[in-house]
Amino acid sequence: MTFTNKKLYAILLILTTIIGLMLWKEINNFQSITTSASTEPLIADASTPLNISPTDQSLNPGGQLIVVEYQDLGNSKARILHEELSSFAEKNPGVRLVFKHAPVAQLFSDGVLAHKAAYCAGLQHKLWSFLDNLISRDYDLRQSGLQKAAEDTRLDLPLWSACLASENTIAAIQKDYDEARGLELGAPPLIFINNKKLNTKLDINISDLLSTLTAK
Repeated sequence: MTFTNKKLYAILLILTTIIGLMLWKEINNFQSITTSASTEPLIADASTPLNISPTDQSLNPGGQLIVVEYQDLGNSKARILHEELSSFAEKNPGVRLVFKHAPVAQLFSDGVLAHKAAYCAGLQHKLWSFLDNLISRDYDLRQSGLQKAAEDTRLDLPLWSACLASENTIAAIQKDYDEARGLELGAPPLIFINNKKLNTKLDINISDLLSTLTAK
């Protein structure tokens, strides 16, 4: 074996070892994820004390089944879950849906700005239609996309823009965010049904689940 062949062999051996280690790590990660998902029940047995106030932005405030969502609009899974929850609540007035802001900074989008925009839309009683326009039309979470969603929702734009810059808006979002962190139940999305945490790691049909619970 020539020196060149020995060198190529050594490089191939190193690459094979690195790839093998990477595959082993991914398999272990997958196993840990599936194990944690399988051991956690669909709905937690124990209740979690939640701070729900009359000032929280709610759909169907008089509903008896209370669903609380701590959401991060920068998270694609969170947006899908919100669409499913709001769609069901709009058709079922017995379900009160409470939206709480728990943004996590994203690399290519300003999740905090999106939550400020949604909160300010809520002050004009148009949170749900704003979120529907923002998510269903897949606008980005920068100022331009949020502006389009605000226009689609027919917000009072000067009032909305002033709200975005208000320290009260930042404080309201910080309050929700601190609540989510204080629960120590992981990163958003966090969904609770009558104060019991929903296991969002499982592949579930939200509409079917809520239909079953509202029929009881």
